[in-house]
Amino acid sequence: MVKYADNCFHAVKITFANEVGNICKEVGVDSHAVMNIFCQDTKLNLSPYYLKPGLRLAAPACPRTCAP
Repeated sequence: MVKYADNCFHAVKITFANEVGNICKEVGVDSHAVMNIFCQDTKLNLSPYYLKPGLRLAAPACPRTCAP
């Protein structure tokens, strides 16, 4: 169950970063600058590694592990 919860949380962070990247692209804002500033808040973010827009990220096991 812990592994399931961990993988789901990572999937949420990846999806969030990708959506921020998509919105930034639509409005002409540098998504890397936005996420760099966002990641400086260490009270909110335990780790900035999954919060960087760019290439679509997904672990091969993520769909299998996060599926209901």
